[in-house]
Amino acid sequence: MNTADSASRSGSSPGLLRTRPSTGRLIPSAYFDAILKAAQQEAGLYSLEMLLENAGIAEFSPNLAESRRTARASDISSLNQAIREYYGQGARGLLTRTGRGVWHRMLPNLRALDRLQMIFWGFASLDGRRQRAVRLLENFQGIAKGQLSLHPADQDLILVDRSSDPTVGQSEQGAICWFTAGLIQAAFAWAAGREHTVEEIICRASGGDACKFRIRSL
Repeated sequence: MNTADSASRSGSSPGLLRTRPSTGRLIPSAYFDAILKAAQQEAGLYSLEMLLENAGIAEFSPNLAESRRTARASDISSLNQAIREYYGQGARGLLTRTGRGVWHRMLPNLRALDRLQMIFWGFASLDGRRQRAVRLLENFQGIAKGQLSLHPADQDLILVDRSSDPTVGQSEQGAICWFTAGLIQAAFAWAAGREHTVEEIICRASGGDACKFRIRSL
């Protein structure tokens, strides 16, 4: 058993696991800052600093006074991996709650045009509100329009995520995008006024061409 596996099972810090080059698209600073703050709320400041070190991205520590470099998609992936390795089975709940927290932290950053459209929110159809939430998810993450798409599937919906930041550089046997599932849960609860279950049914980390989530209204 390697050091990382042993640490994830014992609950002790595995120390510095890796220092990997940052790759992938640039991440909006407000979005990455929301991720760090939401993760800190769930794990605590000390644990977050340890997780950032384990992920090889300690320069993003909230206690650093100097300017930090612009984050990339691989930094989100590395942090997600560090959380999975350290918390084991508990990582799913923590990452889901972190994703939900990010959505609520990003809402105050709505652009003026988005705020103007909200005036007519009450006249929009349920499908229109859900589609609007998908567009906001794209805006918050800084990805191009169309990278997220929503499709009907019997009584459910399928959301296809072609960017999938948590999977950059990852290879796993099962689904790992619990953070994204939390983001979708919060977005659809906000849009529809009711909770939804979100289950990742295909993950790019396990060989899919995109990550796909089945969404069901409760």
